[in-house]
Amino acid sequence: MFFWAGNAWHVVYWERIRSERVTFIDSFGNDYIGTDFATTKWVRENTKIPVVEEMKYWKDDNSHFFLMKRVPGESLEDAWPRLSGAGKKNYAREVIEYIAELRKHKAPSPQTVEGAPVRDQMLGSTHTSVVVIEDKETWWARVAKGIRRTDSAWLEEYKSRYPKQPTQYVLTHCDLNIGNIMVHDGHVSGIIDWEHAGYLPDWWEHACAYNWIQEPQWQSLICKEMEKQLETEFGNYRDAASFCCTFSSIHTKPPRDTERRKFEDRGNFCDSLCVSTCPRTPPSNQRAPERAPEYAPERAPADIS
Repeated sequence: MFFWAGNAWHVVYWERIRSERVTFIDSFGNDYIGTDFATTKWVRENTKIPVVEEMKYWKDDNSHFFLMKRVPGESLEDAWPRLSGAGKKNYAREVIEYIAELRKHKAPSPQTVEGAPVRDQMLGSTHTSVVVIEDKETWWARVAKGIRRTDSAWLEEYKSRYPKQPTQYVLTHCDLNIGNIMVHDGHVSGIIDWEHAGYLPDWWEHACAYNWIQEPQWQSLICKEMEKQLETEFGNYRDAASFCCTFSSIHTKPPRDTERRKFEDRGNFCDSLCVSTCPRTPPSNQRAPERAPEYAPERAPADIS
């Protein structure tokens, strides 16, 4: 369940699997409820993708609350150590089959299922950002002051790889980590955590997978299934993923006290907004190295037998 109090979002998990009931509370930042409730409801009503069957949302003068019905089974994260290579491959295939169904739903511009601006951190300067797709020069003017590299020739070559603006935007989940996949009896029983979802460029899901999925074997399997099942308008998903990965390694976020802006003040691709104060966000001294490895086919881990 989620609630807002003390000028911060909190998420509370009730763990009933173990013998003791344990409660975890994580700060979730500002008064932004995300798109989880609205997107879950939309996906449940408009697709065959398994999601939470019932989710309640309400608020009072001081707090917002979410309460959801448990999805059957367990998380893929919990099941992972017991799975065979074939079982892992099967789950990856099913997940991307559902993502392919999701991508059939399109919009003319980046937005949530409710038509609001999408918040995401890809190619932006903060943890929580507004996605706007525009020309590379305007985007570069927004982010250039945070770039750590000074080699002008290299920077010009890097800018030239800025992803092309698509003609349509596809519904995208954005976080296919194993903790967000529920499994039961050998099949995917639910895809949860739609807080970052929205209509985004058709390469965005690929870039999120290459950049954010934490389990290496799962990342490899998901990326390979994407290559088999999904298409992009310009066939540029690898280039876009590499571009985003490089950006993460060369861009420094501004200090927290300078990040807050009005919601309407949004720039190209992603611009700053109120920032999450989630303790899981790494401090500045734990940022990515100066140059992260760019995506290449040989970068992916070996096939899982």
